[in-house]
Amino acid sequence: MLATGHLLAKVVHPEQVTAQAAADRTVETRYNGQGQVNVTLDPAGSAIINSFDTAGRVTEREVLVLGTGMDGRVRKIQTTYTNRG
Repeated sequence: MLATGHLLAKVVHPEQVTAQAAADRTVETRYNGQGQVNVTLDPAGSAIINSFDTAGRVTEREVLVLGTGMDGRVRKIQTTYTNRG
């Protein structure tokens, strides 16, 4: 899947104020070998990491780097699944 180059790597949102820098409007996405989103980098500088189980389901989302001005009270969300999904 990665070899096709069809995965969204970067989104640059429209300016919210005049002359807003592109870096302040850009969200970057990185993928693992299965084409799953494993890292998201937001404009504030936060790095959000996804973890997966053997079935490919997201089991954890964790903020490893907290961006400027972000509330750090919730840094990790864990999900468990039953045998029915």
